[in-house]
Amino acid sequence: MQSTSRALLLLSSLALACAHSHPPDHSTGLWELPWRLGQLKSIRLGPPFRLSLVTPLAEITASPGLINKVVRTRGRIASVCNEAGCWIDIWPLAGGGEGVLVNSLDKSFSHPLDCVGRIAEVEGRHSLRTYPPERTRHWAHHGWRSGLQIRGPIKVHRIEATTVEIRSGPAQRYGAASEQQRKPMAGRGTFTTASDRSKVQVSPPCGVW
Repeated sequence: MQSTSRALLLLSSLALACAHSHPPDHSTGLWELPWRLGQLKSIRLGPPFRLSLVTPLAEITASPGLINKVVRTRGRIASVCNEAGCWIDIWPLAGGGEGVLVNSLDKSFSHPLDCVGRIAEVEGRHSLRTYPPERTRHWAHHGWRSGLQIRGPIKVHRIEATTVEIRSGPAQRYGAASEQQRKPMAGRGTFTTASDRSKVQVSPPCGVW
């Protein structure tokens, strides 16, 4: 009897571990537990892309005319919510420009926790919003732009995505922040070193946008 119970417990543990290392089934529209890409080279979250035109990320963040427009773009993933994959932060592939925070429009999917450094192709509505420090510190606590000194409201480019495709690309490692990210950005705070991470206020887990 004891051996049977132990065997069942072992099988349950293995099943749970496997479930967390593969893409979850998002067909229910509900978020699953955090998951990882593992050996997968690419995955598409959401329906097929609708737009054929891919606009460079740097052009999107520099063009007021693209605010509140549906766009399709590509960027390298600099960080992901380390709690449940709620969002990814993507930056231009060629360097420079600004980052864009990406999340699922209707919370129908979450992002893999091991996607940093990969390339993301994203389609959704672009916006530029001003957030209070309580919100941006909340994101920072979960890995967003580590090293950012948050002294007040910050303007953040967002894409509420209907589709995100994540795939491998040329190897590139991200530290707390790249040299470009550490440069002062008017109205958006200042990127400094990772030692300032300790100044970021601890927040509860992600969930409310």
